Amino acid sequence: MSEPSPSEVFKALLKRDALKKMVNESLSGLSDNGRAAVLSSRGLCIAQTLARGTDKEQSDLARNLFIQEYELLDATRPDDEWAIKVKKEFMAFANYCIVSMPPDPSIEQQRAVWTEALRKWEKSIPVWEGIWATWLGTFPPLPEGTDPRKEFLATIG
Repeated sequence: MSEPSPSEVFKALLKRDALKKMVNESLSGLSDNGRAAVLSSRGLCIAQTLARGTDKEQSDLARNLFIQEYELLDATRPDDEWAIKVKKEFMAFANYCIVSMPPDPSIEQQRAVWTEALRKWEKSIPVWEGIWATWLGTFPPLPEGTDPRKEFLATIG
């Protein structure tokens, strides 16, 4: 039996809603400021990848991940001024992408929407790309005796 492709694994995770649990668990030790930073940076990476997409199935899967992370970002309540601004700008970018995307878009339509959005928000991109430098100093330590792997496995068990 051959090993499943990344697309097959991704689809299986989506069907079980496990992908959202995995993303949420990976962010569980972060403050809302940190979550806003990570989700904005990752959303940008996904958008940049989708702007160059060549495979419709993989682009559809990545778009689903973008939307799931968008929902997680929307739920954050950052309290630092920089995190509030980053979230607000990134949400405007994401809203534009989501609303502009036609139903069941072709790969060309997807690339066009992502490319246009990245062009419109080009002044914000350096902020989203450089956010790690600002945020790294605010990462809270894990509580002593915590094993994130065991806790994660228990949530999807």
